Amino acid sequence: MKLYKLSLELKSAIITPFKGDTIFGHFCWAFRELVGLDALKRFLYNYEDQPKIIFSDAFKKDYLPKPTIPFSELDLENTYVDEIKNNRKKIKGYNLIKASELMTKSLQNLTIELISEIKTADKEIVKKHNFATQSSKKYLISHNTINRNTGTTGDGIFSPYQVATTNYKSKDQSEDGQENNKFDIYFLFDQTDDLNIEIIKQCFINIGKFGYGADATIGLGKFDIINDSVVLIETPEAKTNLFMNLSPVVPDINVKLENSFYNIFTRFGR
Repeated sequence: MKLYKLSLELKSAIITPFKGDTIFGHFCWAFRELVGLDALKRFLYNYEDQPKIIFSDAFKKDYLPKPTIPFSELDLENTYVDEIKNNRKKIKGYNLIKASELMTKSLQNLTIELISEIKTADKEIVKKHNFATQSSKKYLISHNTINRNTGTTGDGIFSPYQVATTNYKSKDQSEDGQENNKFDIYFLFDQTDDLNIEIIKQCFINIGKFGYGADATIGLGKFDIINDSVVLIETPEAKTNLFMNLSPVVPDINVKLENSFYNIFTRFGR
């Protein structure tokens, strides 16, 4: 399977986070509408053993999240260990790493460079590497459910309620001048008779027009594909015993969880 990157620009606020499995679900619906149910069945056949395409989460353009592995696992010299202890607050604020660096450098070297930068970093530099700081604004949208018998809202299931919505700031809106409404999605892909790059691109164009996630029908989750392009990522071969997932994963029974480090999130069903 080859690795590709697709970049998108949000045109509206969103409710549903860009998680790889949710993106896959949207892609399947768009694929069905574009090429038909029979092609979708062939695409999904034996998917668990031989997946045709695997999506990552969406990440800030040109960046990837900092790996969750603790610094104590990287076998650093005592000098760097002391620097980590003295700069814990700044280090916690750095949750993004340039994707090009994360793909080509060892975690030990990246950590040493990170520590050297943090020692002299001011607040603005920390903000650049912390996606939660200036990148978005959260607000509540009120919803009403009308009781058709009375023509009004009421109690119980007819009570007005609010939904948390996130608006990612564009370059003009953000205080630091960054383009925080642009994201990258990575995907591993094997071309078949039913599936190629042009079909994948068209599926995402259609998803962006209709809307991603909750409340797409009222204008949320809209996005455009940047330059209508999908880029092949050249991945250098390297011997390593460390791997980082870029999307939600359910560990196999053979995975040793004591050797794994992870962040968890809550999935809310409908």
